[in-house]
Amino acid sequence: MKFKQVCLLAGTLVAGACALPNPHDGRNDSVVPAQVLPVADDHNSANSLDWSGIYQGVLPCADCAGIRTTLTLNDNLTYTLVQQYLGSKVEDKAQGTFVWDGEGQKVILDAEGDSRQFFVGEGFVQQYYVDGTAPTGSLAAAYVMKKIK
Repeated sequence: MKFKQVCLLAGTLVAGACALPNPHDGRNDSVVPAQVLPVADDHNSANSLDWSGIYQGVLPCADCAGIRTTLTLNDNLTYTLVQQYLGSKVEDKAQGTFVWDGEGQKVILDAEGDSRQFFVGEGFVQQYYVDGTAPTGSLAAAYVMKKIK
């Protein structure tokens, strides 16, 4: 009987000790946690990437096999856009200036380039739809042009 009482007492003490706060656990309940402040990040495609260069790819076409497209972006904010419909020898060429969008993520060509918008990433550009939205789903990759120079 005494053995059972000793075991019961020992079990109660062990269980109770586990519930007690440890004064040596490194926490100080009187310390107020620091307020987390948002960090202003001024990095964007315009100021953080080596974006000037030549981009090339074959973009989707509704009534042909594709449009071979070459976009050259220059440091002085000028561009050259050359497009050739696959199966045709006719080339469309536009030259002009571009601006960066307010977030510094997309370039927007002037009227000569039909105000096309391209998201600029590391080593690629992605043509956006006419309304400025990004292609999504399985077609998204088809609008990407790789940097070749």
